Amino acid sequence: MNHRVIRFMKLSLPVSIFSILILSACAGEGYADNGLTGEKSSNENTDEPSSTSSDENSTPKKDKLETDTFAQIIIKDLESFKHLNQEKLSVSQSYNRIENKPISVTQHGQKITNMIIFANRNDNCGIDINGYSDVNISNVTIYHANIGVCANNAKGLKINGLKLVSLAAPTTGPHCPRSSSDGLNTEECWGQIGQPADSRLGISLKNSPNTKITHISSFQAATGVYAINSPNTKISKIRCFDMRGPFPRGQCVQFNRSSDSSINTFYAKNIYNQSHSEDNINAYLSDNIVVKNGLIDGNWSQHGVGVIADKGSDNMLVHDVDFLHISTSAVNVWSNNESETGKNFKASKLRVKDTQCFSRKNSTPSTGGLIIAAQPSAVNPIFSDIKWYNHCRPSTNWCLPGQSCRTNSSGSLINFHQEDFSTRWTSE
Repeated sequence: MNHRVIRFMKLSLPVSIFSILILSACAGEGYADNGLTGEKSSNENTDEPSSTSSDENSTPKKDKLETDTFAQIIIKDLESFKHLNQEKLSVSQSYNRIENKPISVTQHGQKITNMIIFANRNDNCGIDINGYSDVNISNVTIYHANIGVCANNAKGLKINGLKLVSLAAPTTGPHCPRSSSDGLNTEECWGQIGQPADSRLGISLKNSPNTKITHISSFQAATGVYAINSPNTKISKIRCFDMRGPFPRGQCVQFNRSSDSSINTFYAKNIYNQSHSEDNINAYLSDNIVVKNGLIDGNWSQHGVGVIADKGSDNMLVHDVDFLHISTSAVNVWSNNESETGKNFKASKLRVKDTQCFSRKNSTPSTGGLIIAAQPSAVNPIFSDIKWYNHCRPSTNWCLPGQSCRTNSSGSLINFHQEDFSTRWTSE
């Protein structure tokens, strides 16, 4: 049995009075023009990006991504999402040309800007960075059958303005079937039966510290950004749409052994019985993670949650995040035993609305449907200013039925209350 199933099964077993706290109740402007004619391409290594003005005395025009509000960018992304199938069909027919081939970085500091890239099923990556530092990617669109950006031993990577569209996602459900009985044929999945979920990522960071990612959107990837052994990864203004997994992927952002990283200003959107998400944002064996200023709309995973301090992730801070249509739990502090303590988790200014007490394919959430959860061994989790509205369960107890609260254990809950609100950016 996998560790995630075991993890949430433990919530359903009777535990001691010290054990548990359960608080239940980019088609838009700024990217490379992705029309089907007249694309611009640049893979320059000059000191100045190709998008700056040629007049030395003029002031460069600000990128639309810098002048639009985040709400405006989300609206444009949502419009692109509505027409995504037609967009993918069009580029598959029109962009398989030599000028749109994938790029392999060949030197430190290389700049890749103002491009549209088509990476088909025979290409591992749209952009491949292996062993080169300080690479700069800006104003790029990548249509990828496998991974959009592969960064390995690529410290100091900078990405500003990137649209990632997975061409491999089937109409509904996960990218790759675990077996031939899972109902997805090989052709629909663009891969071999049982191929790992990590082959369908938007951005794959491996051993690439000090990465800075801003203004990106990822559509239908296995996971939007997967950072492993990449500490000090800073992500801002990211949008993730319809994540497809399968397990263990399915996140908008996953930090794995990537301490001192952060996400600031983000939007994650999933669709019931179409998406195949797990946790929307996951910190695994990663300390000092900061997650703030975001909206998560939709998570119908049977075991996954909105934001989690997963195994061995201490000192996590979650602040000013809205959650909409969450089934299992908006936030969870995971701690399975005393070596996985989840120390000093802090969450403040969270707003949780319209929870769903059912998971995809009408299954039951492993927690029964919660607002907040902290596992038995979590040390000193602190929740403050937690607002909730229209919870799917009638009870607002802090515990699962038949279980005792976290009475006399460390941790606190301050200002946990019911109040209606409109979510940021989308005003739902």
